[in-house]
Amino acid sequence: MLTISRLFVVRHFFCNFFIYLRLFNGATSDDGNFNALKMFNKESMPDFMSIVGYAVAALFVVFGLYVLFTPQIAASFPKEFSTIFGIIVIGYGVFRMVIIYQKNRQKKYSDDESDI
Repeated sequence: MLTISRLFVVRHFFCNFFIYLRLFNGATSDDGNFNALKMFNKESMPDFMSIVGYAVAALFVVFGLYVLFTPQIAASFPKEFSTIFGIIVIGYGVFRMVIIYQKNRQKKYSDDESDI
């Protein structure tokens, strides 16, 4: 049974997992030594932030579905409130996904134009 506190634990785990993955992926130099300057370069950070943004947006959608379809939430609040709240949270998650997609697409096209 998934509760709200467990959802926060899952969100915390995935956020930290992506941070650790980014910190140590590609942060070693050719001789195998750890290089802190290679951790944060401008080319890789937007991609990492896009992944985090999509993950957070997906968590909003999952949380909205959880609010809509679990009987524990329906028993705690009026059915109309939980339905409206779930739809709003799902809509916000989808909105975040669309905004992140548009920003990435715009950044990609602006980078392509500056290379010409």
